[in-house]
Amino acid sequence: RIIAVHLSGEIDGTITAVTIGGVAAAAKVQARDTGSAPDQVSEIWATPKSVDGGPTGASGNIVVSVSSGTPVVAASTFRIVGASSTVSDTDTNQGSAATIALTALVVPGGGAAIVGFCNNTDTTAVAWTNASEAFDTDAGVHRDSSAITHAGGTITITADGATANQALSGVAWAPTATLVARGGAEGLAAGNGGLGGIAANGTGATKFTGGNGGTS
Repeated sequence: RIIAVHLSGEIDGTITAVTIGGVAAAAKVQARDTGSAPDQVSEIWATPKSVDGGPTGASGNIVVSVSSGTPVVAASTFRIVGASSTVSDTDTNQGSAATIALTALVVPGGGAAIVGFCNNTDTTAVAWTNASEAFDTDAGVHRDSSAITHAGGTITITADGATANQALSGVAWAPTATLVARGGAEGLAAGNGGLGGIAANGTGATKFTGGNGGTS
């Protein structure tokens, strides 16, 4: 498995390091809107696979290091099962319109993608198009939201929230070759399970499950 975390926040500096369960994660995609102060940030970081030194426990802490300032950061965690260790594609967008979209994220057949969103207005719920909401939380000073899709191909994923400065990021993973051959239904679940989330409820290719990492 791979453990991924979507980080959203209002940050003057930059996120310099993330550990998940004591294991260093790597930045997979980073989006930033600089139209307001502090900046709106949406980033997705992920650990190595558990067999390659990634976290193996059922729970753990997420530690985020920032270069400067006193940021407000929200974290949503995902467990990725049956994926390639290398991401297959990323996409970002930023702006201030009520609706913002990713238009160039390519999701491999049998694969899946995580999309994360940060909006400067914290009180407006986010509506997702072409992705299934995993988390949507008022983080106090910004809106933290994330979604999952298992649809293959180049898809347009839209987040519809408040008219405010915002950042949107997405990352896709391909399944391993053995799981492509197996096929089958995809599993998707989200909840407050922490690191490791809740059990996958499907079989076949790449499966995501989510656990709420909370706000720090």
